[in-house]
Amino acid sequence: MKKIREALGLNQKAFANLLGVQRMTVWRWERGLNDYALNSSQIKILVDAARKIGWTADQLMAALLPGDHGSSC
Repeated sequence: MKKIREALGLNQKAFANLLGVQRMTVWRWERGLNDYALNSSQIKILVDAARKIGWTADQLMAALLPGDHGSSC
């Protein structure tokens, strides 16, 4: 999740606002403390955001796979 956020140029608070979650939720996602529990609206937001930065669906999925928690591509 951190790769997506950083690629969008957002801090944790702005990314949390984009997805409609608390900043601490983003913090926990990025550290692997919580699994991603995304609803369909949040997934659409991430897909649209990924498209805007030129990411493919494969790149987005790779960034969301367990174990991503901030690792590099």
